[in-house]
Amino acid sequence: MGVFPGGFLLKDGSLMIDDVEYANQWTKARLVPDTPTASLRTADPTGTIVDNDSTVWTFQITGVMSKTQTGSLADALTQASGTPTTATFTPANGTGNTSATFTFIPKPVDFGGDQGSFNTWDAEFQVAGEPDFAPVSAT
Repeated sequence: MGVFPGGFLLKDGSLMIDDVEYANQWTKARLVPDTPTASLRTADPTGTIVDNDSTVWTFQITGVMSKTQTGSLADALTQASGTPTTATFTPANGTGNTSATFTFIPKPVDFGGDQGSFNTWDAEFQVAGEPDFAPVSAT
């Protein structure tokens, strides 16, 4: 059994939203495709018609609650609510790794949390169209 060269540890990631880097303000980020499959069984027991519908993407993120909301990722998402916004997400920086650039529709995120612990918020945003996946180039 060999080593799989394509795996990665999510670290040293990057999340740029409208040219602002928020790498130190999130703990989880994912682009999630939803591709429904439709099937139709015909009168012939061996006859089935199957097709995939268009893929719809969502952007899921867990962010760090900030002591000062101003200038935070949570604040940026809340302030841009309803306005199409461009983001570039890179799970692992480094030449040859993959990044995704996409447009999503922000909305307000949670505020507050549990006493005595670091608090986070979870949100899911609709992506407009398909993400553009590209290799990370040297800077």
